[in-house]
Amino acid sequence: MEVIIPPMVTLGPDTAYLCGNDVLEYDFDPDQGDYVWDDGSTQPTYTISTTGNFGVTITNSCGIASDEIYVLQDEIPYVDLGPDQQACPGDIIILDAGFNTGTIEWQDGYTGIQYEVTASGNYQVTVTNGCGTDADNVIITFNNLISPPDLGPDFSLCPGGQFTLHASSPGASYLWSDMSTADTLLVNAAGTYYVQVYNPCDSYTDTVVVSMTNNPPVVQLPPDFTLCTGQSSILDPGLSGVSYLWSDGSMMPTFTVAGPGMYALTVSNACGSSIDTVLVGAGDVAPSVELGMDTSLCTGDTVLLVPVYDHVNTWLWQDGSTADQFVATAPGIVHVTVSNTCGSAFDTMMVGLLPAIPPLDLGSDTAVCPGEMVTLSIAIPGVNIRWSDGSTGNNLIVTDSATVFATISNVCGSAMDSVTISLLPQTPPLDLGPDQTICPGELVTFSPGISGVTYLWHDGSTNPGYQTTNEEVIYLTISNVCGFSSDTVVLTESTNGPQLDLGPDLFACAGEIITIQSGISGVQYLWQDGSTGNAYVTTQSGVYSLTVTNSCGSDVDSMEVEFTSAPLAQDLGPDTTLCEGEELFTFCPCLNWNPNHLAGPVYRYDVCSDSSGDLQHHCIQSMWYGS
Repeated sequence: MEVIIPPMVTLGPDTAYLCGNDVLEYDFDPDQGDYVWDDGSTQPTYTISTTGNFGVTITNSCGIASDEIYVLQDEIPYVDLGPDQQACPGDIIILDAGFNTGTIEWQDGYTGIQYEVTASGNYQVTVTNGCGTDADNVIITFNNLISPPDLGPDFSLCPGGQFTLHASSPGASYLWSDMSTADTLLVNAAGTYYVQVYNPCDSYTDTVVVSMTNNPPVVQLPPDFTLCTGQSSILDPGLSGVSYLWSDGSMMPTFTVAGPGMYALTVSNACGSSIDTVLVGAGDVAPSVELGMDTSLCTGDTVLLVPVYDHVNTWLWQDGSTADQFVATAPGIVHVTVSNTCGSAFDTMMVGLLPAIPPLDLGSDTAVCPGEMVTLSIAIPGVNIRWSDGSTGNNLIVTDSATVFATISNVCGSAMDSVTISLLPQTPPLDLGPDQTICPGELVTFSPGISGVTYLWHDGSTNPGYQTTNEEVIYLTISNVCGFSSDTVVLTESTNGPQLDLGPDLFACAGEIITIQSGISGVQYLWQDGSTGNAYVTTQSGVYSLTVTNSCGSDVDSMEVEFTSAPLAQDLGPDTTLCEGEELFTFCPCLNWNPNHLAGPVYRYDVCSDSSGDLQHHCIQSMWYGS
C-alpha cells in the first residue's frame, strides 16, 4: 500500500525584495504532486528575477496546496553626505540623502530627502528599505561673526610718549602694518599704522595716523542720553595716546554703562589732561521674542505660530509680513525680528514635513480548513495599528471564519482595509457498509453520494460510483483541500442463496402501526401483496410473507401479526365484609392482556360461572408466548 501525503508549499513572506541583481530560486520536491505556476510553467523548480505577484499550486490525489508572494525590486541604500564643512553666519547648507528608496530618518526624526542646516552640529541620516540600511554623518561648523577693527581717530603723541593700539575681534586673525600678528601694537613714533582682521568668512582693515605734538588732549563724551532697561552702552571718547581715569576709578579706554547715573572721564598725557561728564537717564525695556520648539506639519496642513514676546512694537517675518502671528503652510525655516525704541530681537524655528499615511493592504480574501490559522501582518513603520478585535500588534492570528478590519494611523491621517477569512468544508466521513457476498455474475454498485470531494477508487478510477461483478477488496478515498477519508469493503463470492428470517409472530394493540423489516440487503424483494420494498408496514392482523431473490437463489419466510383490543374496565361490585370461613366469588369475562402489544408473553385471567351463577372454578393466571 502506498501512503500519499497531502501537498504543502510556502513561498516565504507575503512580500519579498530583489536587491540589485538578486533572484528568488525555488526547488520543491517533485514527488509532492503536479505543479502549476501563475505563468503556466509546471516544474518544481522556479526562478523569480522581476517584480510582480507570483503563485504556485500543487495537486495530488490527497489534496491541493497553494501559496503566492509579491516581489519588489529595490537597491541597497547608499548615503554620502560629503566631507565636514565650514559655513558663515546666515548661510543655509543643504544636506541630501541621495536617490534612495525606503524610509529616511535624520538625527532629529525628520524624514525628508533634503535637510537644511543653519547651525553648527553633527548631522546624521539613516536610509532603510527592504534591501538593507545605510547611514552617514557630517560635521557642519558655522564661523562666528568678527567685528571690524577700530583703531580710533588719528592722534598725537607727546615727545617721549607711547600708546598701544588694540584690534580685538574674538575668533579672528590679525596682520599689522609691521607684519606682526598679535591683537595689539605698541606705537611710540609718528607714522601711519594699519591692521587687517580676518577669518574664512570676513576680512576688515583700519588705519590710524600718529603725529607728534606738545598740546594736551581734549576729551568729549557723548551728550546726555537715555538707557533702555536691561541694556548697556559703551562710552568711548575715541582718543589714543592718552591715559584714562573714569569716575569709578577704572582706567580702560572705554566704559560700559549698565544703568542710569552721572559718569565722568579724565584723560591725560605728557602734555596735560582734560575732563568731561555725561548724564545717563532710565529708558524703556528691550524687546524679546520666542517662537518655541521646532514643529512639523502634514502635507496640505498649516501650523499657526503664536510667539511668546514682551515689549514689542514692530514685527518682521521672513516673508515680509508684519503680524504678531504667522501661518506656516510648508516645511522650512521660519524667523522673525521684533523691535522697539530700545532695540530688536530675533528668533528662528524649523518646520518639518511629517510622512503621509501610506495605503493599507491586508491581502486578498482567503479560505482555511477547520483547525488551521491565518496570520495577518502589517509591516508599516511609524503608524499606530488597531484591529477589529481591539488589539494593536503588528500581527493578528485568525482561526475561524470572519471579516477582519484593520486601521493604521499617524498624525497625518488614517487608512483602513479588510479581508474575509472563510472556512472550507471538512472532509466528510466515509462508510461503504459492511463486507458483502457476491453471487457469480451479480453486479454490485457502490455510490456514496458525497458531493464536493474527489474520488479515488482502488483501481485508480475517479468516478463518484463503482460497479463490479467480481470478488475483490473495494477501497475508496475521498478528499478535499482539508483532508481525506477512506473505507474498505471486502466482496466474497458465494453460491449460496439468501437466508431470510422475518422473526417471531407479533401481537399489537388495535390502532398501532407495525413495520416488518426484511433484515437482508443486496436482494430483490417480493411481499405477499406484490410490493417490492425492503420493509412492510401494516395495521391489520394477518399472515405476511416475503420472498427474497439474488443470483444465487431465493428464500421465503412468513409471520403472523395479531392486533388485540385493549382490556375492558372491570367492576367487581361494592366493598363488602366477610365473616370467618366465608368466601366471596366475583364474576368477570375472560380476557387476554399483552401489556407490550408486541411479540412476547400474553397473560390470561379467567373468572367464570355457569348460567345459574354457581362458581365453576376460581380465577387463574396463565401465560403463553405468541408464535
